[in-house]
Amino acid sequence: MDRVLIVGCGIAGIAAARELAQLGWQPLVVDKGRHHGGRMATRRFANRWFDHGAQFFTARDARFRQLAEDLTHQGIARVWFQENGHPRYCGLDGMNAVARHLAASLNVRLNVTISRAEPAGGGWSAVSDSGEIFTAAALILTAPLPQAVRLLPEVELPGSVRAAEYDPCFALMAAVAGHPGLDYASLEHGDAAWIADNGSKASGLERGSLTLHSTARFARDHFDHPPEQVARLLWRSTGRDWPPAEWQLHRWRYARAKAPLAQPCYFSSDPAPFALAGDAFADSRVEAAWLSGIAAAQIVATAVRRA
Repeated sequence: MDRVLIVGCGIAGIAAARELAQLGWQPLVVDKGRHHGGRMATRRFANRWFDHGAQFFTARDARFRQLAEDLTHQGIARVWFQENGHPRYCGLDGMNAVARHLAASLNVRLNVTISRAEPAGGGWSAVSDSGEIFTAAALILTAPLPQAVRLLPEVELPGSVRAAEYDPCFALMAAVAGHPGLDYASLEHGDAAWIADNGSKASGLERGSLTLHSTARFARDHFDHPPEQVARLLWRSTGRDWPPAEWQLHRWRYARAKAPLAQPCYFSSDPAPFALAGDAFADSRVEAAWLSGIAAAQIVATAVRRA
């Protein structure tokens, strides 16, 4: 069987699937969400769009730099701004559009929640919440590590994987009238850590499409509080009167790995070939997640061929 099951259609899962397809495998990607991209997330309301996960991506590795340049030439992404000599790229139609473009040729099943995975016949059997069974020669999990660990209840994993912790984050999306007087900014005080006007990411977009990301401390302190209470507190960081014209709040439980593991991915052939990949490895950047997915695909393909 040349099928590899990839759980998670974020950038790491997409990278793994593309690499496996190039190597002659038949990857199937499943994701519990309604959209591609994972934390490369974009939401649309008030006749605007708002990136509420990753705001941009950098490209330091030569392979990923080539991908970024290709996306730019294709009109999918652009350089939003530069910092410390490195371009910050964004999607011209939202960060989610970048992921959707990269996954266009892949076999992807959305709205599929895997509840557990177990070894079967030298490979893997994964069961969804609806009872659907997926079989594969190998398994790649790209969900945040606490979620991935729960899918493998019978598998021995290193303590560093089991103990991985993430910071949470709130993303407040707000439509305001007129030009807010900024494109993006890191905030050093208050409850918000970052603010960006999504309208600055491409020409012709309406300005005043704001995304505020909270600090991790604020998210931990208010994670289960009512949405409007959280939104009001975050909005104070803008110095504007409450409320904005329209707003929505998203809660990220696993926004950023606290201490990313110093390796591109985790692989084991015991009890059957599987890998863990994503932005918990190397560092928490989009680029690192992409490279982690490629590393997982390559090691899985090599191991299974040898077996």
